[in-house]
Amino acid sequence: MRYQPTLIQLNRAEGVGYEGRATIKLQSGITYSTIELETNIVKRETIKRVAIDVNGNEIVYASAVELDLVDQVLKKYRATGRVILDLARFEYRSIAGIRQKELVTLPTDDVTLIVEFGAKDAADPTTPTMKGKAWALNNQTGQYFMPSMYRITQNIAAAGEHEFVFPNAAPNRWIQRLMFNENNAKISKIEIYRGALRIFEGTRADVEFAMQRLADYSPLADRFVFDPTITGFGTHGAMNTGQRDSLKFKLTVDSPGAMEVLVEGYDQVASIPQPQ
Repeated sequence: MRYQPTLIQLNRAEGVGYEGRATIKLQSGITYSTIELETNIVKRETIKRVAIDVNGNEIVYASAVELDLVDQVLKKYRATGRVILDLARFEYRSIAGIRQKELVTLPTDDVTLIVEFGAKDAADPTTPTMKGKAWALNNQTGQYFMPSMYRITQNIAAAGEHEFVFPNAAPNRWIQRLMFNENNAKISKIEIYRGALRIFEGTRADVEFAMQRLADYSPLADRFVFDPTITGFGTHGAMNTGQRDSLKFKLTVDSPGAMEVLVEGYDQVASIPQPQ
């Protein structure tokens, strides 16, 4: 099957305005590789939230700042006013990995793109504008996986070692990237355990060296990024969260405080048919 996403223009955005909630009804029955928002907004902080709702469930959400930080890590081209939500990951090496997080929609799905605006910044124009675009395909094999992007929060009690069990773990849930917001505490080391077995251990220097050497990614000054797919395999490199309470993280931090974590990954939502 050929893989050739093409650029399409999305339906007109409704409700665009500061301190408001805009929506774009997405065509169902096609596969979305990338969602693009072309706006006249100057400050990314003004766009508080970009989300995709499928049948009443928000499967993906992040702020424009967070999406831009992901692009900075991946060294993607960026432009003022453009907000990009990549579902397919073209930096991976195989078609399976590239397409793993694409949004496959069924003809019966109700799909909405939601964009929440904050207050106007002094640098922003008087009246905001927004147009939606997407790289999409008409051909698809079935809705077996759904992309995920969401936040979890850790409350760190003190400097030193902080442990947490990955919430809502399940055998059908995979992690491709974690981005820890270090506005309160800085991470110097990460360890990951599956049950009693330690499956990853590295200092910040180790992790950031590997990011640059293996993937040519760019570390961030105020975020700690853990990416199990840096070898270039978005499917085989993704970390399965396993049974509930089985995946544990141990962070070495320099101070207490709340720490938000942006989680990127995917869920398997249906069994893949096997050849007879």
